[in-house]
Amino acid sequence: MVEPSESALVGQASHGVLEERHFVRQKLFGGRKSILRRYTDLSIGRPSLAALFLYEAFTTFIGPIPGALGLFLRKLLYPLLFLAIGSGVVFGRNVVIRHAHRIRLGDQVHIDDDAVLDARGAGPEGLVIGDRVVIGRRACVQAKLGPIRIGSDTQIGSDSVIVSQGKAGVEIDDGVMIGGSCMISGGRFRIPAREARDGSTYVRYSAGPVRIGRRCVLTMGAMVLDNVTIGEGTLVGAGAVVTTDVPPHSIVSPRPPVVIPNPDLVAGEEKT
Repeated sequence: MVEPSESALVGQASHGVLEERHFVRQKLFGGRKSILRRYTDLSIGRPSLAALFLYEAFTTFIGPIPGALGLFLRKLLYPLLFLAIGSGVVFGRNVVIRHAHRIRLGDQVHIDDDAVLDARGAGPEGLVIGDRVVIGRRACVQAKLGPIRIGSDTQIGSDSVIVSQGKAGVEIDDGVMIGGSCMISGGRFRIPAREARDGSTYVRYSAGPVRIGRRCVLTMGAMVLDNVTIGEGTLVGAGAVVTTDVPPHSIVSPRPPVVIPNPDLVAGEEKT
């Protein structure tokens, strides 16, 4: 893949700068807020003691329960947290849920243990997960800034991370398979020549959305970066880093394989 030129990056940065007030650092340290207010801003996003009590009760006492009892109680009670939720949704243990009032879940979504659903920066479009989506153990779907939409019948492997960091967000179409430890992340960084007056050492910006078409397969450890569209039916090889658009029905390989014959083997038989 060809990297954009430095001049192109500077031009994009000037048009798509992302204000720091939207990100977690400002929510933690910006302004004069009590510890309770900071925690509420991060976890539920609404200044409601009733909503905070419900969230705390569920995540503290219901979230960690193992086995069938835990699955039953979470299936029964967790829908009270969400903006919309379909039938047959399964929550594993210790799922981290933030700003659930911006999250829509389809039918028969399966969320494994220790996964993260964070919609704090998803805006009015929210974090939308379609029907029969499987989210693997410790996978993270995080809307830092911008919406995220995950189509039906998509699978997200364990330890994978999907992050929106740009107002256009991330869109994953139906039937996409994302292997373990993949990274899909919008947003870019630029280090200016001089430090800003507010003390920040970098500028965040986005050049455009991340879009992954229908029936794509991202194998283990693949990375998809900001302002990339991957056409439908594309296979992205293990460890590949995708920085530019990919046409439909392509294969993206990080490098050509190198095959070195074993000198100790001749015609498939070990030398004696």
